[in-house]
Amino acid sequence: MVALHCDGSLSDDKAGFGGLIRDDSGDPLAAFVGIGDDLSVLSMELMAIYRGISLCVDKGFYDVSIRSNSKLAADILNGVIIGPWQILTLKSKIHIKARQKSKKKNIKARLLRSKEFIHAWREQNQPADFMASFPTDPSGILWEPESFPPELAILIKQDKEFVTYYRM
Repeated sequence: MVALHCDGSLSDDKAGFGGLIRDDSGDPLAAFVGIGDDLSVLSMELMAIYRGISLCVDKGFYDVSIRSNSKLAADILNGVIIGPWQILTLKSKIHIKARQKSKKKNIKARLLRSKEFIHAWREQNQPADFMASFPTDPSGILWEPESFPPELAILIKQDKEFVTYYRM
């Protein structure tokens, strides 16, 4: 199972999201950054999850632990609460993407064999937090580990080594 760490960010002039896919040893497999047009942190959290699931499917990762530091997003996707009406379309898109059918030989199989939506404490989500506020253009950024910015590589290394994270 891979871990998909996601985060959304909102500032005065930008709505953004980002995420990091890691293997079961904590080593990074890919990272992404995007911008949104909905000025809602919850929407950006859900956009990060949607984009992250899409990336996992594209890369052939079918067992995914989806982690967000938004307990609200995790509760909405787990069906604990319905959530505000403004995000219901995005919520449906996430669930559809997680259940997407295979187009090979008319086989109706889930592309994600297993998934879980987990609330991860902010301290466990520092690399995704960094990416959610990373500057990008409308097309976004997709990084492979060898092309990570140095700051991100350091955050991932510190996270893997359990260095305490203090958010300012």
